[in-house]
Amino acid sequence: MQTFNQLKIIEKEEELSQKIFKEAENINIEEADKNKEGLLLDKDGGVSHYQNELYWKIIKTESFNSWFNGSVAVYEDNGEPMIVFHSTLKRDLIGTNLKPNEKVDDWNSYGVYFSSNKQATINYYENQYQDDIKRFERLLSEESGEKENISKEREQYLKENEGKAKTFGAFVKIKKPLELENHEKLMELSWAGFNRQDLLNEHDGIIIKDDPDFYNQYIVFKSNDILTLPSETK
Repeated sequence: MQTFNQLKIIEKEEELSQKIFKEAENINIEEADKNKEGLLLDKDGGVSHYQNELYWKIIKTESFNSWFNGSVAVYEDNGEPMIVFHSTLKRDLIGTNLKPNEKVDDWNSYGVYFSSNKQATINYYENQYQDDIKRFERLLSEESGEKENISKEREQYLKENEGKAKTFGAFVKIKKPLELENHEKLMELSWAGFNRQDLLNEHDGIIIKDDPDFYNQYIVFKSNDILTLPSETK
């Protein structure tokens, strides 16, 4: 069950999202916004990364730019804010609100993870599902007094998760990132006993460049630094 404070956070996020989306709807696309081939242009007159009209309009709104202002890292090569991707195996997802996992003890599992590559994050979670199913099958095939508990755990897992990942696109802002060379560096900090609160005092996210599984990986610590796009990304 969500607490009152969690609901207030969600309400605040949805209020900002709806304000941005409403402003976007009121933007008119003019002839000068497109080139001769009918492609939408960026602010410098080059072809925009966003030929989806809603996304193109979102980054033009005053509310979006006020929210995104100060982000130092999550940009396309032409300076437009970048859409990144988050996947989940959960069957039931109330809205698309994404929150850091407050229950985890290790700080490296705390944030909300995004990838610059949509297919990479889909593959990761769908492979994870297959690995989890095989793990349950292996445990149930072994002689053990824990079979009943393992069977219940498997039933609960299947009730909550499915093999096909749901994937969402989002704009995220990170103003004070901890930048790491690869995911191993993240694990090394965890093993070294790096204090999570010290991390949160100095940074609002982590950026891992050229991660072998996720391409560029963005880990966001605050849910109000995530603007989820209106619908699931197919």
